[in-house]
Amino acid sequence: MATSPTVRPGSRLSRTASRLNSALYFRRDFAIDTFSLPGASLLLVWVSTFPGEDHFSRSASIYGARVLVGASEDDDACPEVPNSLCNSGAAYLFELAPDTTQFCSCPFGGSCGNADDYGGCSHSMGHGAILSAGGPTSVAADTLLLEARWLPPHKPGVLFMGGAYSAPTPFGDGGLCVQPGLAGLFRFTPPQSSGSEGVMTWGPGLIAGTGSNPPAGQISAGQTWYFQTWFRDPSGPCGLTYNLSSGLRVVFTP
Repeated sequence: MATSPTVRPGSRLSRTASRLNSALYFRRDFAIDTFSLPGASLLLVWVSTFPGEDHFSRSASIYGARVLVGASEDDDACPEVPNSLCNSGAAYLFELAPDTTQFCSCPFGGSCGNADDYGGCSHSMGHGAILSAGGPTSVAADTLLLEARWLPPHKPGVLFMGGAYSAPTPFGDGGLCVQPGLAGLFRFTPPQSSGSEGVMTWGPGLIAGTGSNPPAGQISAGQTWYFQTWFRDPSGPCGLTYNLSSGLRVVFTP
């Protein structure tokens, strides 16, 4: 698994994927922003499935919530021409969901030295789980998707949300950042299984799913909520049998 260094918005980084199907992380340091969360990062994760000779990710540039990734020897523009004569190149643009911020990574050792710079604290698979978002944060549309990825496979888990956040505090093998605030803590049911790929997803309909909560726990436009995923991990590094993903801050719009 390959990771890129931390970069500032608008900067350029150059690297070559170590192998096909490597996971590439592009991380932006939020220390320069007015809004600061513990362990905050704007993180885009892309699993490369492009043929190795395309040189996908040889170069990339981050600006705000967008990542532009180059594939200098991509030849899709001239499929009838032999690869050695084409190499037209291509650029791929990826964008995180607006009005969302990832935070609560685990760079300081977790409960037992199980640090992870990009996700939650490291679990039994040797890395942390990451919670991310895609799509609009509009309450009316209700098409926001949340995804927890890089979980241990075939383990149960629950998404929960709260009205506040804090610096990570030990909780199982992980770090708990989502706090009740004035609103409280609320779970999304039923629990899910991470399946063979170690992934859980929620949405569309995430907002409607809070309709059965008490009024304080129902998402509405203009509110900010904080999300994390709890998951079972009996073979985790600290022996406490459960862990948490990184966190996600979402500002909901009309």
